[in-house]
Amino acid sequence: MLIFPSIQIRNGRSVFAVRGEPGTERFYPTDPVLLARLWRHENAKALHIVDHDAIVSGRPSNLDALRAIVRAEDVKIPIQVCGGIRTFEHARALLEDVGVSRIVLTT
Repeated sequence: MLIFPSIQIRNGRSVFAVRGEPGTERFYPTDPVLLARLWRHENAKALHIVDHDAIVSGRPSNLDALRAIVRAEDVKIPIQVCGGIRTFEHARALLEDVGVSRIVLTT
C-alpha cells in the first residue's frame, strides 16, 4: 500500500480547508517545506500537494513553495501536484520548470 500524505497550500502557507471549500480554511504555523520534511521524516514515500490558489485562479500559483519542497535536500521523494492545471503549458511548467514528479488533472 502506498499512502500519499497531502499538503494543502494557499498564499504560500500550509492550510487545511474542509472539503476544499473557501472560507473553511485553517492556516498552520508551519511552512509547507517544513511539513514536507516532517512527512519525509515519518517515512513518506511520496507527497501530494494541493495548490488552492491555482484552483481559483486557473493557473499554478504557489510555484515558489513547490520549488522549495522539490529542492529540499532532506525531502527528495516524488511530489505530485493538483490544482489549476488547465493547459499543456501549466503541466509542462510544473513538470519541467518546477520539477514535480506527477500532476493530477481533475474536472
